[in-house]
Amino acid sequence: AQVKAPAAAAPVRVISLGGLTGAASGASADLMSARELAAREVNAGGGLADGRELALDLADVGCTGEDAAQADDVARAAFDAAAAVAFLGPVCSDSALEVAMAAVALGAPMISDGATTPALSALDDGDLVFRTAPSDAAVAGALAELALARGYGRVAVAHEGGAWATGLAEAFAAAFTAGGGVVTGAASLPAGADDYAPDMAALAEAGAADALALFAYAGGDGVPALEAALKLGAWQAVLGADGLLDDAVVEALGALKLARVTLAAAAPDRGSEAWVQFAAAAEAAGFDPDAPLVAQGYDAAMIMALALVRSNGAGGAALARAIREVTAPGAPPVGPGDWAKARKAALAGPVRYVGASGAIRFDAAGDTPGVIAGWRATGGAWRASVLR
Repeated sequence: AQVKAPAAAAPVRVISLGGLTGAASGASADLMSARELAAREVNAGGGLADGRELALDLADVGCTGEDAAQADDVARAAFDAAAAVAFLGPVCSDSALEVAMAAVALGAPMISDGATTPALSALDDGDLVFRTAPSDAAVAGALAELALARGYGRVAVAHEGGAWATGLAEAFAAAFTAGGGVVTGAASLPAGADDYAPDMAALAEAGAADALALFAYAGGDGVPALEAALKLGAWQAVLGADGLLDDAVVEALGALKLARVTLAAAAPDRGSEAWVQFAAAAEAAGFDPDAPLVAQGYDAAMIMALALVRSNGAGGAALARAIREVTAPGAPPVGPGDWAKARKAALAGPVRYVGASGAIRFDAAGDTPGVIAGWRATGGAWRASVLR
């Protein structure tokens, strides 16, 4: 009788949460590509501890507004249907705050690569929620330092609604005034307005300012609000953050119009060997390694894979502990480029993952400091230079 080959072990499933619809759809698509690249490298290099594959199941939880309000339910349903062990993402802060509630209720670890709201740091999450993108508290501080260093002593602030934009606007205003600057006026922009010229004019009339700090999503109100601000010409410069860090903004307005715009956001450490390895793999896979937050997306997936090696595929508290064990200060370093070597090291004991975005060092809140860069529109795309 013919002997049947043993059935392959089922993959270990992780829910990959994106905002493929809504205000950050462009950035989400790139992040999905980066996470999938990491999973392919893991599986091609022998899989997890027992050879099982890592499977990323995509679930779209939107970004802000009504979609974000449903993110908790969408994430729970996807997790249960897939018999998953953890979450990667979401990309946006509003949806991440909702999914974090699901993660805590399910006892499932979550590593976000794009959610930056300081509110995530304050969650009572039982050490289940982590992120590879730096908090907006760091971004706000870097942007305030940039404004003051350029001599912008008076700044107006405008922002969309929602957790990300509102929280970042408040953090920036606090950091800027603490550094000796003056906020001349602040405005919450009406969602979906046909024309933001009246809002910008009212903000300019509230007090003369050197610059405008604008916090909005490219796929939300960001492009029309930025266009209205630049057309008004009341400020020497416009400052912003990662919500506008989408090449669609450059395509819509043109690099020439954006010459007075600087965005502060996370950036990879391009001088590292890990970045070089990642960049070559990303280009071979057909996506831009310089795209916003893709290095953080790749690193989130790699950390999850290493942690699953340490936990032998188990989820829950064992996986949460393992996430700490693969980002352990002082442990032997591992990084992109040789999954088999990294897996062997993780099986032997704690390791310190040094990734495409730099060395990941999770603090007590699950945050990592990251590298903050100033991004300018150049040659049809946003390009970075390190701020801190």
